[in-house]
Amino acid sequence: MALVNSVQKSEFDTEAIHEGDLIYVEFTGWNEPRKGIVIHVSADNVTFLYHPEIANVTNRQDISAADVSSGGYVIRWTSDMAKIGSYGEDSSNDS
Repeated sequence: MALVNSVQKSEFDTEAIHEGDLIYVEFTGWNEPRKGIVIHVSADNVTFLYHPEIANVTNRQDISAADVSSGGYVIRWTSDMAKIGSYGEDSSNDS
């Protein structure tokens, strides 16, 4: 039995993305991208609200750092529309 376990854990950079940021998320399992506003950020999860094109409805979506690091996501976010962070297939992951 090992006394010490080495674990690599993916985490969101909470200095890069913040509550109130606009976010655009594409995932290979979704029919279309989701665009919304970030309502919670932690090292493990980002939660955002988006409008699913149904009147008077808002949906909540959680994405985990572990899932994002596994691939299949393209994410863009911005606090001020002047600088847009990017992660995923069509970026250099340099947010």
